[in-house]
Amino acid sequence: MAPSLCAGCETVIDEGSVIAFGNSLFHLKCFICAKCSETIDCESNLLLLSNGKPVCENCSYSCNVCKQVIKDEAIITGNEAYHSECFRCVSCKEKIEDLVFTQTSKGIHCAPCHEKRKLEKQKRRERKRQDQMGQQKMHVIMSRPEYDNSKNN
Repeated sequence: MAPSLCAGCETVIDEGSVIAFGNSLFHLKCFICAKCSETIDCESNLLLLSNGKPVCENCSYSCNVCKQVIKDEAIITGNEAYHSECFRCVSCKEKIEDLVFTQTSKGIHCAPCHEKRKLEKQKRRERKRQDQMGQQKMHVIMSRPEYDNSKNN
């Protein structure tokens, strides 16, 4: 059997007491809050982050959508936290179950909606480029000397 690694310090746990939290094992001294780094005990009301790390009750996150304190599993994206039920695509409003998403300035998008947005953006750019090309051609035609009416007057 492969030796167990401490989820806190990532070294082998070979002896002594450990804390089992979620699917992870920790040395007692390594069982610390992921936000404030204070040592916590297993009697505390803890939040389990999706990376397996604990967050103490004092440092609990608030959901970016519903603004309620997260007391169970949190999904963290950068500086934002979500209840798993609130983690939804801003375009289609579907719950993102597989955690395959894209975060843009417009919010969180599921993979299908992100691809759709990329294609729409690409089409808009192409239309704009074609419009600009059409205007340039018209400008070239209008500036040819044989079309300059000012010399005939």
